[in-house]
Amino acid sequence: AGDTIMVLGGVHPPVEVNVSLSLEGRGAVVGGFSVYADSVRISGFLIQGAAYGVYVQGRYNEISNCTIFNNSYGIKIQGNGNVVRDNKIFKNHHYALGLRYSFQGSMVRNAIYWNQWGIYLEHSEDNSVQHNVLRHHAQGIRIQGGSGNLIAHNHVANNSEYGIKLCCSSRDNIIHFNNFAGNRRHADAASAYENCWDRDRRGNYWENRSSSTAYVIDDENVDRHPADAPYPVPLFSPRLYVLRPPENQIISGSVIVRGVSEQEGTVEVRVDNGTWQRAVGFLTWQYLLDTTGLDNGPHRLSLRCGPTQTDYYFQVQNEAASGFAVLLPLVVFAVLAIARRLGAGQQKKI
Repeated sequence: AGDTIMVLGGVHPPVEVNVSLSLEGRGAVVGGFSVYADSVRISGFLIQGAAYGVYVQGRYNEISNCTIFNNSYGIKIQGNGNVVRDNKIFKNHHYALGLRYSFQGSMVRNAIYWNQWGIYLEHSEDNSVQHNVLRHHAQGIRIQGGSGNLIAHNHVANNSEYGIKLCCSSRDNIIHFNNFAGNRRHADAASAYENCWDRDRRGNYWENRSSSTAYVIDDENVDRHPADAPYPVPLFSPRLYVLRPPENQIISGSVIVRGVSEQEGTVEVRVDNGTWQRAVGFLTWQYLLDTTGLDNGPHRLSLRCGPTQTDYYFQVQNEAASGFAVLLPLVVFAVLAIARRLGAGQQKKI
């Protein structure tokens, strides 16, 4: 308890944590964390390929600066006072971040995109959801039977069903200073009441607002002071990763390079100072690297996606055909020819 463990690069199996400590990743890829303790700190990891990228059953834990992708669920929390901050959570099959019967948690400055749901609060109260970007989900934020939650300063955009949905008698939530843009429907609160959509004469920005008057969601949910212009959008610095093979590994022949881009767009690669070529995939990508035409020794693979660029280094060791390897077929042919002649001579003597 109380120790800090630094986990270096490489691909690691799932980790179960039963004691209060800090885990810091240094280029490490982990197949999921299960936390059954209080006051655990997890930061700096790439987390993929798990049922739950991070499963928390405890209090006052913190998940920060992680990239959480390609899991069934991104993060699931059951417990009070947990903090999720400064993460990138994308391409998970169900929700990115879900709280169930959890209170007084904080979800701040996360980039959450291309999941089924963004943030899912189920029977959870008094949580703070602020300064997040939530886009390209079915529902950006869902509050199901929750109360007293603060939803503020978030950018909620391009969600195919709702930007935010309140249901199941959700009440007394404060939802203001958010941007709602490009959603099929910005908000739905059919079975929610006594929620506050503006404070101190400042509400939310609704992209499709048709007048300068109140923005009416339904009779029970009205933003009386909608903003005339969008609020500043939280900014994030996307990164590019190579997952396999590990950097500086010796490779030969044709190898599939696999990686992750936190930037939505086309990933391009080039070997040394060659021409740029497209990788295959979106957010997770792969590229067939043919080393047969490269000299043995160190080489560089440059990667770019939008304004993001990085370099990956590898070593080539292709076996050249030796003189013996070239002569071997001739030697075998000569031996077989001599054997045939000797066999024919023996038959004549008989």
